[in-house]
Amino acid sequence: MYYRSAELIFIVFDVSREESFKSVPYWLNEIKDKSKPTAVIILAGNKTDIENRAVKSEEAELFARQNNILYLDCSAKSGNGVQALFDVGIKIRLSQIDALQDGAKQQKVVKEVSRQDCCM
Repeated sequence: MYYRSAELIFIVFDVSREESFKSVPYWLNEIKDKSKPTAVIILAGNKTDIENRAVKSEEAELFARQNNILYLDCSAKSGNGVQALFDVGIKIRLSQIDALQDGAKQQKVVKEVSRQDCCM
């Protein structure tokens, strides 16, 4: 399980094969069960360069929204959307880290102010 300590996890399915999309809930449950709770999970619909699409973007987007994850289309063959997967995932994770650091700074300030108020 290479995702156990991962910060960014992609669940990739083939948009031209419905059975590929049907396996996504299994993998999402597996990942949520065994990965870090702070891991960013992105659902990626691959092979968007193929004309005969079996899984529509709207269907995948709905699944992603219902499961509080992000959905993006991509094509590994053409490269379309691949960089966006990483850019978006990294931005989300960095914003989470910033928020945690800001929260820690705020807690430190509150503790310092509380100490000053209690001991004067």
